[in-house]
Amino acid sequence: MEMTVARQLSSATWRETLEREAPWWTKMGDAAITRLGAPVPESHVKRELTESRLSWDSGDPLLNALQLLDDILAIDPASPFETLQDRMVDAIASKWREWPPFTKASVLSCLRRWFWHTFPALRCLLAESVESEPHAVVVRYAVDRLVDLAWAAPTPELPTFMRRAAAGGHGDALRCVSRVLGAAAVRTSLLAQGSRVKELDEYFRQALALDWSDAAALTDFLHGALVGATDCFRGAGLKTAELEEAWLRVTDLVVARWPFGALNEAHGGRFSVHALLSVIEGDTSPEARGRLFLGLSPALEMILRNGDLGAYCELHFELKGLIAGKDWRARGRRESRDSVPISEPLEAVLLGVCRASVERVAVWKREGKTTNDLGWTSGLDGRDSTELVKCCLDVSRDRERMKRELMPLTDILADAGETGVAAELRAYLRKA
Repeated sequence: MEMTVARQLSSATWRETLEREAPWWTKMGDAAITRLGAPVPESHVKRELTESRLSWDSGDPLLNALQLLDDILAIDPASPFETLQDRMVDAIASKWREWPPFTKASVLSCLRRWFWHTFPALRCLLAESVESEPHAVVVRYAVDRLVDLAWAAPTPELPTFMRRAAAGGHGDALRCVSRVLGAAAVRTSLLAQGSRVKELDEYFRQALALDWSDAAALTDFLHGALVGATDCFRGAGLKTAELEEAWLRVTDLVVARWPFGALNEAHGGRFSVHALLSVIEGDTSPEARGRLFLGLSPALEMILRNGDLGAYCELHFELKGLIAGKDWRARGRRESRDSVPISEPLEAVLLGVCRASVERVAVWKREGKTTNDLGWTSGLDGRDSTELVKCCLDVSRDRERMKRELMPLTDILADAGETGVAAELRAYLRKA
């Protein structure tokens, strides 16, 4: 992704076009710049920014001024544009610290990335905003502009923001940045990657090493990185072995750093199982699905042993679909998924997953864990585990060996107090 000139026009051609189609452009541009230096509308002062999405009153004069200047001045600096551009930048820089948060966010939202890349004074405002701006929504829009620039220009402000965000309070902006960093960590596996990708990959490594004092901020960062890495993988035209390995490295780093247990479900602590497994469910060959599933096995076991109940139940649902494929019935309908190809190494992984599932039930029983969500009770009482065990046995190529390996899991369930579920599973294994 390269930085492009806003209009793909020369300054002379753009000037001729404006003189012909909008001969009033210089007067209107001058008036718009003057409006930037005037007192802001009362609505800007009173507006409380509680979410990232902005909305303006009908006929907002500052909005109209910004949109006009964005349209007519996004062109390479040359006379007469250069004079107007300098005046606009000076007007913004001189008033920036006086403006209320809504006005700052409006400027960050309306002026395209070319301005923030081209004019040092505006770039300084971006750096100042991500470092010390007290209002989170303004920070979010400043980060958006930096992310717009990240693939094409150096963005040393991003590590500064990550250090600040590690203390919490910038979830939206964190997810925005980490999606780019996660994608860059995967793109490093592709040939002929430039310095920008390497720089962003290094930012990702630095962020992982930070002391994240806020667990919610860490999950925001890790979730965004996983989504970015997954989107990059799925969007790649050719799924090479190097690309698979790069994606698996990112997932391993994300799962290893995930603060399991530090947040409960209500505070957004659930691991994104869908983002993890969507790569296997996507447009991949059977061989690739098998390799990816094997590569994910440590992460899957870690989620089963450490994830919250919601992620645990969701992972069981997804695993049964991946293992059984098209022959699996889900919620009264037949799923049309492609299964992972069964092999001896994969059967060993399935055994490990089943054991992790059953042993987590035993842990929860000892802890006395309960839930008010009826959809998750099957995770606590072992029913999800038994369904997973049955599914793994049904696809096994060596059923007798698989039965011998799975049978001890019934004792774990019985010792945990789930005698009915254990007896039903034991009978199923003996008859299978």
